Amino acid sequence: MKIKRLVCFLFVTVLLASMVSISAEATLEACSFDDSNGVNDVIDSINENFQANEFGGIYYDGDTLIINIVESENFLRRNMLMKEISSTVDVEYRMVKYSIQELEETKEFLTPVMNDFNISVLDANEITNQVDVFLKEYNEETIRNIEAYTASNCYNIEYLNFIDDGEETIVSTVAYEKPLSTFNIENIMPAEEKNSARTRYFSGAQIRIGNGYYTLGPALSSSKAYSAGHGFQGSASVYDSSGMLIGSARSYYGGASGDWSSVSIYSADYYPVVGRGDPIAGNRVYMLGATSGETSGSITKTNISISANAPYAPLTGMCAGNYRCDMGDSGGGIFSRSIVDLVNSSSGVTYGIQSAGRFSGGVWAGESYFTPISKVN
Repeated sequence: MKIKRLVCFLFVTVLLASMVSISAEATLEACSFDDSNGVNDVIDSINENFQANEFGGIYYDGDTLIINIVESENFLRRNMLMKEISSTVDVEYRMVKYSIQELEETKEFLTPVMNDFNISVLDANEITNQVDVFLKEYNEETIRNIEAYTASNCYNIEYLNFIDDGEETIVSTVAYEKPLSTFNIENIMPAEEKNSARTRYFSGAQIRIGNGYYTLGPALSSSKAYSAGHGFQGSASVYDSSGMLIGSARSYYGGASGDWSSVSIYSADYYPVVGRGDPIAGNRVYMLGATSGETSGSITKTNISISANAPYAPLTGMCAGNYRCDMGDSGGGIFSRSIVDLVNSSSGVTYGIQSAGRFSGGVWAGESYFTPISKVN
């Protein structure tokens, strides 16, 4: 398992500084990050003691925080310094050849030509210190062409790691035939919430946007909720599972926008309200989908580029996890806690919004994709 910051070394401080405790006021948007283990101190020390070209990335290996340092004559001195600073955290330092900044720059260079070279996923992999290039058509000619294109623009090709991705397909998880939805959050709601005089719509509920069946996703306030943005353009009507018109949605899809929609419901509240959280590879997550109900797993990749629905531009800055998903789960919230914990406590955050899954022969093949909550507004 790895922790990758959403962009690179230079953004570590900005990202972690934004993760403050959830407010007790449930209607307020907030960010949350558990820093009881002193990880913020380690990140601050990295920023103070390393240049961008010396930092090779950061991730978790079990409960151990791994910090990659680019090989240099200063490695031993910096290692000793960091051990003194991070005495409260289980940290291990590893030497790598390339900085995460260099890997990310190469990944970003290749992203605009993903469809041209039949690339499905690009990932600057901190664990292997490589750029993983997943190919829909894995052959020597394609590999040579990508290497030549990369080298012609003065990028290193030694760390390109080509992976055969021809047996599986990345598919958006919207359903166009109404799926069976058995999840009902009311079964686990506190009594005072059940008896609320206000009409409420719940995260995990099945909704129809245009002609597609989606999941009502995370709510950042009682009046602001989200779902997926694929399958329709601009604004579209939103219907509940009975077919009653209840509101509208506006789509944001493609490129840096990722895949999300803002959902406006007429004269109603959303429940439960959660804060924003920064998705870090290795975090435990819970996906709440109208079709699958609650599934769980871990975040496996962050800040990846995905080519899912040509001719749209590849989705950038996306995340992946090994939680199960199915058709009709699009828009579902990716949470830090189970739904039981979310409705019975004031803690817990959302990491993002369900977008797509990896399938083989119509069967989920082990990886799902979501838009980080930092992209929505």
